[in-house]
Amino acid sequence: MAASGSLKWSCGCGGVILAMQGEPYFTLDCHCSACVPVAKYLDAKSNGKGASPIVNETGVAKAFFMLDKVKFVQGKDKVAGVKLGETGANVRAYTTCCSTQLICDSPVPFPFRPFNRCCLKNEDGSPYVPAEPAWGCKGGDNPWWDAVPEPKHPTDPDWLVDKIKALEVDGHGLGSVGDFDGDTTPGFFAKPEDITEFVPKT
Repeated sequence: MAASGSLKWSCGCGGVILAMQGEPYFTLDCHCSACVPVAKYLDAKSNGKGASPIVNETGVAKAFFMLDKVKFVQGKDKVAGVKLGETGANVRAYTTCCSTQLICDSPVPFPFRPFNRCCLKNEDGSPYVPAEPAWGCKGGDNPWWDAVPEPKHPTDPDWLVDKIKALEVDGHGLGSVGDFDGDTTPGFFAKPEDITEFVPKT
């Protein structure tokens, strides 16, 4: 858990740093057929220099933060975008300095983004660990799904659906994105058609 209410996100080489206020809105490990190929592509591109988001062999470790709780400290100019498929509509983001995945998908227009959880550290420098085990989700079509540890759900568990629905009533309107309102940095509100790098669909 966060030592005193704040966390730091840092890529594998330290070139990109963000400050997060408080705990993630929620965490999970995504085993879907879209997130995993992009994560593996970026891991290969990093040549071991980046910080991989992959856990339990086929899961992408995500920490969802409300954007009004996130600020860049350094390296915003070192963020690039990548899609799954040439016409993909979902823009992921990574750091150009070491190819660490930054944002694991961009669920526009929601006011949160899922960040690579493996890059989160407490203020004392220790790795961030969620208070409760992260659920494995969206792995029903994953051939390794049976080996994924509990807790898990083949699509979206009820608690996750409730978390999304709660955004409509807890004061975080869909436009409540802090400093990122209109920000075209890849992974935030960049247009998919402006992103040329893509992972071929197989």
